Amino acid sequence: MADVPRRPRYLASPGEDGAGTVIQTLTDAGWTDATWMDNTRVFDPSQRLALEFLPEAEPVPRLEDQRVLWRLWARRDALSPLAWTALFTDETPEEVLLPVISALAADPDAGLEQSLRHPARSEADDSAVVAPSCRCRMVS
Repeated sequence: MADVPRRPRYLASPGEDGAGTVIQTLTDAGWTDATWMDNTRVFDPSQRLALEFLPEAEPVPRLEDQRVLWRLWARRDALSPLAWTALFTDETPEEVLLPVISALAADPDAGLEQSLRHPARSEADDSAVVAPSCRCRMVS
């Protein structure tokens, strides 16, 4: 049976090459990468934003009932502690992930200022659902 693309694409599940597409898009944009135990971390040129691809993370990170596959985080500068973290499950298509990363990379200070205005909340307060099969949680 032919593979028929689903429209709109964000309703489709992630493709087999989703991780490679995301990482390649970021490295093409000047991000640097490091790999350890089949996990990958890519840093933006300022070293303030990073995206981690965590297929081999132990213990397995979970968000509600789904495996966390992506961790996006930011800090005020290259030596500061983390200001916030966003977790994305293995059901998150690259068409959802890349626009979030692009928006934050275009104006990292806006994301940091937003996290300072809304201090850390409990896990119960965080909204986790982006779409029925795609979950994300922001943690500051």
